[in-house]
Amino acid sequence: MPKSKRSRRFTKPHGFTLIELLVVLAIAALLARLAAPAFAGLINSANVSRAVNDFILDTRYARGEAMRRGKTVTICRTATPTASPSATAPVCSTSGNSDWGQGWIVFVDIGASPGVFDYQTDKILRVHESLSGIGGLTAVNNSSVAMSGQNYITFDASGKAVGYAGRWLVTPNGQLASNNTLTRTVCLNFVGRIRLASPTTYGATGDVQCS
Repeated sequence: MPKSKRSRRFTKPHGFTLIELLVVLAIAALLARLAAPAFAGLINSANVSRAVNDFILDTRYARGEAMRRGKTVTICRTATPTASPSATAPVCSTSGNSDWGQGWIVFVDIGASPGVFDYQTDKILRVHESLSGIGGLTAVNNSSVAMSGQNYITFDASGKAVGYAGRWLVTPNGQLASNNTLTRTVCLNFVGRIRLASPTTYGATGDVQCS
């Protein structure tokens, strides 16, 4: 019997040509460049929100502990936040522009000097490490100018902020540092209540006065 001849079919190879691949890469690079600012804004917004929440929560915690314990409790900013106190750390900051972004501690303040941590008498309640991804968490005056000396908040046994009311600006970092729509304002009154102040209109700056 004669052998059947099998026809050979040549198929076109599948895949991308070099030109097609270069076009796809160029489009992807363009889309990534267009999306980068929005993505950076989302990251900055999340970092600012986290800083605001942490600061408000720990300040409220300090106030609650003062009322619960019936003792003076202080939250102070510090460049040496640690839960293992010694003669050298933590030390409540006393200089600079009152940027709380460096970190803070909450402690039972029974020493002779209010707002000064004494490792021999005071007790650490909570420690917060330095904040990352923000431009600053800065105590400011009504003109939004950084203030010196606003380094601690002391609550008495009734929960009042002893002789203190304040305003802080939490700002984004990097190229968006001057983007005021991402800025948030934190307010503290003499009663000891701390809150986030919101812009009165959508899209307005987050730098608002405390009322």
